[in-house]
Amino acid sequence: MFLQCFKWIPHFCHQLVWLVAIREKGFVKPLPDDIIIDILSRLPAECVLECRKVCRMWLALTSTPHFIEMHLKRATPEIFVQCLYYPNLVKDELDLFIFYEGAKKGKMIKKMRAGSIMYFLKGQRPVLIGSCNGLLLFVSRFQKRTYGICNPVTRQRVHLIAPKYSSGFICGFFFHSPTKEFRLLYVVWESIGFVYFICTLGDKSWRRLATVFPYEPVRFARSVMVNGVLYWMVDFRCGYNGVIIPCSNSVMMFNVETEDFRSMPHPKMECGVHRHRHAKMQLVEMEGQLTFYRVDDKLMLGIWVLEKYENWFWVRKYEVNLNWDVRRYPFLGYELDPDISIVYIRNDELLLDWCGRGLFRYHMGHNFIEKIDKAGMKMPNWETHRKCITIMVIKSLSIII
Repeated sequence: MFLQCFKWIPHFCHQLVWLVAIREKGFVKPLPDDIIIDILSRLPAECVLECRKVCRMWLALTSTPHFIEMHLKRATPEIFVQCLYYPNLVKDELDLFIFYEGAKKGKMIKKMRAGSIMYFLKGQRPVLIGSCNGLLLFVSRFQKRTYGICNPVTRQRVHLIAPKYSSGFICGFFFHSPTKEFRLLYVVWESIGFVYFICTLGDKSWRRLATVFPYEPVRFARSVMVNGVLYWMVDFRCGYNGVIIPCSNSVMMFNVETEDFRSMPHPKMECGVHRHRHAKMQLVEMEGQLTFYRVDDKLMLGIWVLEKYENWFWVRKYEVNLNWDVRRYPFLGYELDPDISIVYIRNDELLLDWCGRGLFRYHMGHNFIEKIDKAGMKMPNWETHRKCITIMVIKSLSIII
């Protein structure tokens, strides 16, 4: 069990506080609260839960919003991977794995015990579609208006029913800093355009925004939050009244405080009649900056960074050749139409999710490629084609309600 290797931590911290302290006049003086908080905030989230059992004081110190926020900032991101198998979807299972970046080869991916998640979404065959501050967002495969949100560390979970529109979907999951609330953004098509709703998890009530916007994000594409603004690529197939989405309006944004929408162009490249290229364009966050990437027909991956938000100035940062050795990394799917997404970019390193091929770590400076998704995962074949959903999550103590 993963937590067994950390069972010594509560005992160690207990001794640190009460025995290895400043002695004055024959008695032990405990460490100040801020020192205890600083020590405990550096532990993994699972270990903090164990430490809460040591005494009531530790429970109180680690349950405050200040501690949870401090722990979230210091926590190391982990990669959650869900495997969907087609066409065999009859089993009510949740193939959810965690990728440990610092682990040895062969132990990088371990299957997550998802019993509590399956319990509150039993029979729904949930699909992982997003995350925010350590919370996971799932949607039911069968009932598209049924969503589930859970913290995989604390096991806190809630059900959520979206507004009564069969064609709508949740396009944003974010933390609203001014009110300290988790919120969801829902989009639906009406005859007047695309209408948006916001739900606060505290009361689970939906309110309709006054703004009607002519565009919608790519369905179930994960939004990117940078400086209090949500960003998406616009679904180029879904313009209002059949209008073709121009390149000048291909990126849409939503200010979570003012609740205003805007649209802006992708990096300067005119697609012309090749509007299908927008399907290969996606957004990701890189070290606090909005990042755009595109895979062209020759498997060249171009990456741009938005450096000046005021005048929407993009800078081309990387260009990666993805024509890797197909004998070492064979395809199981459509080689000429690859489904590629970047999970993260960090220190000149990419984590790539390549459907039908695998999960790869690629260092752009050293041109080093490593396939990392073999350990503990069922490998796909032609009868059970694998669709991999990969999300970067910071394990946290965030409270849903």
